[in-house]
Amino acid sequence: MSIFRALNSLEKDTRSKRMKKIIGSIKSDVAKGLTLSHSLRRTGIFSKYVTALIKIGEESGHLADNLEVIAKQQKKERMFRSKLQTAMMYPVFVFGLTFVVGIGIAWFVLPRLTTVFGQLNVELPLVTKIIIGFGDFMKFHGLQVVPLFVIFIAILIFLFFINPKTKFIGQAITFKIPGLKTLIQEAELARMGYVLGTLLTAGIPIVTALKSMANTTTTLMYKKFFNYLSENIKVGGSFETSFKDYKKSRKLIPIPVQQMIIASEQSGRLASVMLTIGEMYEEKNEDSTKRLATMIEPILLFIIWVGVVFVAMAIILPIYSLVGNFQRGTSASSSDSQPAASAPVAQINPDESEKNPADKSAGNPDIEDIKMLKSSEDFNVNIREEPGEQFPVIRQAKKGEIFEFNEKKDDWYNVQLDEENSGWMQESYVIELTPQEIKSELEKRAEENVEETSDEAPQEEINQ
Repeated sequence: MSIFRALNSLEKDTRSKRMKKIIGSIKSDVAKGLTLSHSLRRTGIFSKYVTALIKIGEESGHLADNLEVIAKQQKKERMFRSKLQTAMMYPVFVFGLTFVVGIGIAWFVLPRLTTVFGQLNVELPLVTKIIIGFGDFMKFHGLQVVPLFVIFIAILIFLFFINPKTKFIGQAITFKIPGLKTLIQEAELARMGYVLGTLLTAGIPIVTALKSMANTTTTLMYKKFFNYLSENIKVGGSFETSFKDYKKSRKLIPIPVQQMIIASEQSGRLASVMLTIGEMYEEKNEDSTKRLATMIEPILLFIIWVGVVFVAMAIILPIYSLVGNFQRGTSASSSDSQPAASAPVAQINPDESEKNPADKSAGNPDIEDIKMLKSSEDFNVNIREEPGEQFPVIRQAKKGEIFEFNEKKDDWYNVQLDEENSGWMQESYVIELTPQEIKSELEKRAEENVEETSDEAPQEEINQ
C-alpha cells in the first residue's frame, strides 16, 4: 500500500475533525511531492526525534520498520506514564475523599455537638475542646475558609507539578520519597534503555539520540542529565568521563547500570545493552508499582484510623465524664439524705423551738444576716470545688435543695455544704430566698432538729 492510500484510509477511519484536517494536509503535501517527514514536521504532532527517525527510514528504505519502532516506543511511553499515574491515583483519591468527608463533618456535625456538650455542664477534655473549637470556627468561617483552602491547594499543585518553570520543585520533593523515588527512577531507566536502544539500532547518531531522549523525558533532573551527556559526548567525551564529572549521576543512574553502559560502549554493543536495560527495568517498574500500592494501603488506613479515633474520643470522653459525675452525685446525695445535716445554717436552740412558731426566730439575733438560696427545681445542679466549669464537681444539689451561701464571686455562689466544707454553684441555676422564705426555712429546720432530739433521747437512756 502506498503512503497516499494509507493516509486516505486513516482519514476515513478517523472521527476527530482535527485529525482529519491534519491527515488531509499531509495527503496534500505528499501529493505535491514532499516527503512524509517534512510534512509531519510542519504539523508539529510529533517530536523532533520521531520525525528524524522517519526521515532516516525514508533515506534508507526502511520507513515501515522505523514507523513500527516509533509505534512501539509511543506505546512504551504511554505505559510508563500510566504506571506513574496509577501509583499516585490511589493515595490522591483516598486523601481527597477523606478531606471532603472531614470538611463535611466539621461543617455540619461538629457545631451540633458543640450545642449538646454545652448543655452537659461537665468539664470537657482537651481533645473535645479542640474538636468543638474547630467546629465553631467552621460554622462561622467555613464559607470563606474552605474555598480559600481549595484554591491554595490548587495553586500548590499547579506550581509544583504543572507549571514548567517551577515543577522541578515538586519533582525534587517526590524524588526524595523512598517508594516514589524507586518508581520514578525505574521508569526513567526503562525509558532511557528502550528509546536509546531503539534509536541507535535505527541508525540515529548517539548525540542526536541523547537529545531526543532529553526531549522525551518529563523529569527535569533526567532532562538536564541527558543534555549534559549529549554535549559532553559531542565534544569527544565518553559515557565513563561523563558519569564521573556529573555530580548527581549516581542518584540518577545506579552504579551497576553505569558499568554496563561503559562496558557496552567500549565493546561496541551499546544499542543491544540499552535494550536489555530497558527490558530489565520495565519488569522492575511493574513490580515496584504493585509493591507501592500494597505499601500505601496500610499507611492510608492507619492515617484514617487515627482521625476516626480522635473524633470518637472527643465525643465519648465527655459522656463518660457525665456518667461519672452523676454516679458521684448520687452517692453523695444518699449519704446526705437529711437536708438539715448537709446544711446546718441556723444555730437554733431546741428549747426555743417549743415556743410560739411566730417567736422561733426571736432568740436568734443574727437571722437578718443569714443568706440562703435554692437550687433549680428542674434538674440536679453541679457543685464545684472552685468557681468555674473547668473545676471538678464535688457533689450535686438535689432539685430545689436549699443552702446557706457565704459569698458571691462573679456569677458563682459559695454555698455551705456542712460545718467544714463548702462549694460553688453557678448563678443561673439557683434562686436567692427572700427574708420571709429564709425565716420559714429556719423554722422548718428547727422543728426537724427537735424531732431528731426527741427520737434520740430514749436510746441515750438505754445506753446509760
